Amino acid sequence: MESSGQRIRNRREELGLSQADLARESGVTVDTIDGLEHDVLLHASIDTYYKVACALKLTIFDIVPKEAHEMLPPIALAFSQFCKDLDKVLKQMNKNEDK
Repeated sequence: MESSGQRIRNRREELGLSQADLARESGVTVDTIDGLEHDVLLHASIDTYYKVACALKLTIFDIVPKEAHEMLPPIALAFSQFCKDLDKVLKQMNKNEDK
């Protein structure tokens, strides 16, 4: 089974981002990204997971360890989905501006 860190690293690479790029886009440090990816930072805050998930265009449930899902507040799913929806809207707006 893929670990939380592997999911983060795989998605980052899929998007063509370096650790520094992801750190900049999520507002966390490169050390935090590295710690998450190597499963060393096992007790990161929910806020950190939110930021990284949004930058990766995922929901927090996509990257938080499965055993922690039941501890997340219900608002977590709604906020993560909001990030994904907002990204879609912004991309559509950019496409319309390019026309």
